[in-house]
Amino acid sequence: MEEFKFWDILIDKGELRVIVVARTEEEALETARKELREYYCEEIADWFEEEYRKGELKPIPFAKPLDDYNEPEVWDVSVSPYC
Repeated sequence: MEEFKFWDILIDKGELRVIVVARTEEEALETARKELREYYCEEIADWFEEEYRKGELKPIPFAKPLDDYNEPEVWDVSVSPYC
């Protein structure tokens, strides 16, 4: 089984940035997609979904978490301007 990593997903040169703890690129994208829809405003979720459908999102792994994780999760979301 793969280890968890932090994945950085940038949209529109960083205007929307989602950091996800996940094992794979696909898991990072699906987790971001699901949690943005569930926990954040509709505009952010729709923005991510639109970029996701284009198929151009490339999560970048950048670190291993110090804590143990059992499930993937969105760790941080930054957006400018915030809705």
